[in-house]
Amino acid sequence: MTSSVPTGQTDADDWFDLEKYRQAAGVAYEFAKKKIEDQAAQERLNIAARAGEERTLVSLAAAAQGAQQRQGMLTAGEQERLNIAARGGEERLGISAAGEEERKTTLTRGEQERLGISTAGEQERKSTVTRGEQERETIGKTAAEQRAAAKLQQFFREQDELRDYGQAQRAYRY
Repeated sequence: MTSSVPTGQTDADDWFDLEKYRQAAGVAYEFAKKKIEDQAAQERLNIAARAGEERTLVSLAAAAQGAQQRQGMLTAGEQERLNIAARGGEERLGISAAGEEERKTTLTRGEQERLGISTAGEQERKSTVTRGEQERETIGKTAAEQRAAAKLQQFFREQDELRDYGQAQRAYRY
């Protein structure tokens, strides 16, 4: 390695060695650049992990809620059907013309009630599924936006580093 200290200079401690300074600055720059790159990579991994966890938790919660609602609707419908059948059986035992007419009316009302309950349950299930799909889309959009923002930040950091490095190199020429 060549030294920038002129030959014949006796007091080497008072002489500024530009070449050594450039080497030290280059090492410090590379170290800082590597540190920033490592932080950015870790940040991207953290964002991806959080987005995956959020999507999983939301989909599991929506599925559990939907299953509970469907089970509740089926149980209520079965109980109503049993109650209506029991009433119909009691009225059939009456064997009178009025009793027979009442039984038919009760069965008709029961069928209408069952249809109304099953239709409401189906609408509730569809609504729950739709809400779950919308939430998954929103989470997917949020994660995509976070990834895009992180990528843009990384790009600007790299541009700043390139600019700073260029300025430092130009300053060393003089």
